[in-house]
Amino acid sequence: MTWLERARDEGTPLIDGDQVTFVWYGEGAEPAPILVGDFNDWDGAGRPIRLEQVEPDVWAHTLTLPADAYIEYAYMLSREERLADPFNPHVVWNGMDAVNHVFIMPECDLTDLVARKKGVQRGTVTRHLVEAGSTVARRAARGLPLSAACDRSRAAGRGVGWAGLHAPCLPVQHRRQPDRAGAH
Repeated sequence: MTWLERARDEGTPLIDGDQVTFVWYGEGAEPAPILVGDFNDWDGAGRPIRLEQVEPDVWAHTLTLPADAYIEYAYMLSREERLADPFNPHVVWNGMDAVNHVFIMPECDLTDLVARKKGVQRGTVTRHLVEAGSTVARRAARGLPLSAACDRSRAAGRGVGWAGLHAPCLPVQHRRQPDRAGAH
């Protein structure tokens, strides 16, 4: 049986024990897409997985994965252009305006935590940057403890600022650890 026949029969990826073979078919397609997913930290630029041509118009790549893994992946032509896996209809919303293909390994036990509940809206992944206040940032950059920055801020009657917010400097309380006999 050819890779293409097996992919059409069983769906993809093809799972044999802990070996997983991703099979992609694209008539006259050159170059083949890059494979990204949980297995390479979604790093298509730094650690892309390039598929190898195994038959005319058929590309594949085999990985060894944990037997209890839940895996999401995508085929990419470019950073913005995803391609559908023609043999895997199982997709999940990724929170970043796209869907990922998904599969589970033979020993994976899905919990209620990954099951999508009816009536619950999709979330969106967002990115936020919080910058430290200048006094704190200068001290942190030099590897100095932040307590002196708090002391100066306290003396000036203000807290230490982060991203335009001011938080009061609270004294750090140290507890003595009990020795092995339980004494303090």
